Amino acid sequence: MWKKARYKIALSVLLLSLFSIMGVHAVKNRPVKEQNDPYERASVVVADFNDGTLINNLNGESGTWEKNPDDKMQRIAARFNSSVRRGNDGSSLMLEYNVDSSEDAINGFWTQLGGLDVTAYDHFEFWVKGDNENGYTTTFEIEFKKTRKNAEGNDEVIKASYVVKGITSNWQKISIPQNVMNGISDWRDIREFVIMFQKRRVDNPKGVLYFDDIAFTKTADPGPKATDAVPHRRKKSDRDLTDKEFAELLIKRLNGFPEKVFVQKEFPAGEGNF
Repeated sequence: MWKKARYKIALSVLLLSLFSIMGVHAVKNRPVKEQNDPYERASVVVADFNDGTLINNLNGESGTWEKNPDDKMQRIAARFNSSVRRGNDGSSLMLEYNVDSSEDAINGFWTQLGGLDVTAYDHFEFWVKGDNENGYTTTFEIEFKKTRKNAEGNDEVIKASYVVKGITSNWQKISIPQNVMNGISDWRDIREFVIMFQKRRVDNPKGVLYFDDIAFTKTADPGPKATDAVPHRRKKSDRDLTDKEFAELLIKRLNGFPEKVFVQKEFPAGEGNF
């Protein structure tokens, strides 16, 4: 009898242990909603550089590029710096650029976004600072790329760009409304983000900039679009005028010039008189 009781107890313990192990594995393998559904968050991080690799937080590859790789007078290098960073750990992206060339030099950094849909967000943000020891430009350009079908049904690349200004040697957050970036109105299927150093645009042809915490954010304040019509601050008249009335008003303000609002052209009677 005692042997049977001990056998039942041992079997129960074994079954409970198996259920516990299965339960632990189920919890560990359960997908995390925040990772799989970033659009329910206030921001989606593109790259924080904390792991010190060229694979961004969206699992996209990154790298540097040059307009003319054969031009030995220009160059760019991307490194990770764990001393100059935001926060208590991790790294920042260190870009050492040089466009001090006799040619129209352009180079920069790119990172793939994998067809990201950012219509749920309204601002693109990142942190940046210059290096006092090596010098830096206070202005540079950023760019986004996507593809669309043209009239012939072929893929074409369209771009949205923005000129960043006012960089200093202190960390500062750059927050850019997506609406002000001309070129892209549909922010789905975004393929790539680019940082560009152009010889004709930078105010220091060589130097070092640090970048950190690149992200799209939702502020609920998208701001005006670049294509929005600018409202007139002041009307020319207290009432709405027809085209003719408005022309007459301008002539009056110009002291009678021109003499006529509309000039009737008189043509010669025969073609040979032209």
